[in-house]
Amino acid sequence: MSDDARHHDRRLALPASGASAGTRDFAATLVRGSGRFLVWFCVGGLGADWGPPRRRFAMFALLRVLVVLTLVFLTSWGLANPIVATVLISTLLAGGLAAFIARAKARAALYDVATRELGSFEALSSSNVTAPKLLPARPLQELALAVDRIRRGDARGAHDALSNLDVEQLHTDERRMVEAVRALVARSWSDTKTAMVCALNAFPTGALDIDERIAQISVEGTWHDGVRLSRMADDWARHGITESDTTNLGKLLRFTLVKLARVDPCALPGDERRELAELARILGDFETAALARATPSSRAPGYR
Repeated sequence: MSDDARHHDRRLALPASGASAGTRDFAATLVRGSGRFLVWFCVGGLGADWGPPRRRFAMFALLRVLVVLTLVFLTSWGLANPIVATVLISTLLAGGLAAFIARAKARAALYDVATRELGSFEALSSSNVTAPKLLPARPLQELALAVDRIRRGDARGAHDALSNLDVEQLHTDERRMVEAVRALVARSWSDTKTAMVCALNAFPTGALDIDERIAQISVEGTWHDGVRLSRMADDWARHGITESDTTNLGKLLRFTLVKLARVDPCALPGDERRELAELARILGDFETAALARATPSSRAPGYR
């Protein structure tokens, strides 16, 4: 694998250990939750949708009184029953930590499925989705199943795996992976419009094999729209894809830059010029196809 491929085919900042990642995420969630509660307690609940100012203030005060009374009651109960309270709190914390660790492991497994060579592991099945439906690891396991199936060419199976997936429990980069699977499913069903929209929303996923496939869809779908094609090229550049990239992503970017007249087609290697000419011909862009086939001596004098 080339250096560019190794750089791209990363785990999106995944930690080495699912347990350490889960512990870190759990602690971060507790801190964020505490901070949000304090902000809400101090200034929350005063929006205009609460009615006139007097009513807003009354609701603000009432909610705070209820919260304080609840905390006082729980504290009193805990002091009166310290052993039970300790066991209950410990159980809740342990359960929450276990759920976060399970999610971190499921996330690591997802990107492992998305980035490994297909021949290096067996195909996943529904039996690999083991997490209960309400736990955050469940949608990641379902997504891993969908990714495995679409990489193996099973569009129907990938579609079915996504049918009950709770996208709301996924992080932003994980949602991009969902869009990538949807793009590839739509492509296999010849739904080019849906495939293009999903592919543009999905890039990058961090898995080279998938990114190369959705990049191909994006290029073909935006080829005749200079504005969208230019925006796509700039977006790729922001994500570290350059003209010198040796992967297919770099090649597609070079084709795009030729189409946008930012790169001289004669600067491409001969095999890439032939590929560009064939791609342009298939897309009905005979002008770019002719430019790709032309030699420097045969081009019009005014071409730059």
